[in-house]
Amino acid sequence: MLLLDHYYTSEREFKTRKEHWSLIVHYLEINQFLLKSKFQHADGDHHEFKIKWEELVLQLNNLGYRAKGLSKWQLAISRWRSKVKGKAALVKLEMSKTGNGTARAIPLTAPEERLMAVMGWRIVTGDVNKEIGLPPWPTSTTSCNEVPQPLATR
Repeated sequence: MLLLDHYYTSEREFKTRKEHWSLIVHYLEINQFLLKSKFQHADGDHHEFKIKWEELVLQLNNLGYRAKGLSKWQLAISRWRSKVKGKAALVKLEMSKTGNGTARAIPLTAPEERLMAVMGWRIVTGDVNKEIGLPPWPTSTTSCNEVPQPLATR
C-alpha cells in the first residue's frame, strides 16, 4: 500500500515542450561541440563544456515551466537525439523502398530536421565514400625469420 501512496503523491516530471526543443537546437547549432564526447582532454574534464551545459540548462529552466537539473536535461536531450536518429533512419529506409519517392513514415519536424543538420546525416545514411585501403602485400613462401621486401613501384 505504501508503494501506491508514493505513486499517487509523487510529482511527475514535466513534459519537454516544443519551445525547449527549439531552444536546444538553436543552442546546439551555435555550440556543436556539446554533441561530441565530453572527454576531449586527458583529464576528462573540460571547463568550457561544463559552462556551456550549465548555461543551456539555465536558459531552458528560465522558459517559465518547471525546472530540471543538468543530468535530467542531458538525459532528455540524449534520448531525443536517439529518437530523432531512429526516426530519420526510418524515413530514409521508407524513401529507399519507394525509389526516393514519398515515405510512409512520419516526416521529421522542423526542430528534428535542424538537429539532424547539426548532427550530420552521415549517422543515418552512412559514409558513401569507398575506402581505398592499402595496396595488397605480396604473399610469398618466406620463412618467419626473413623480412619480406615491399613490391617495387611501377
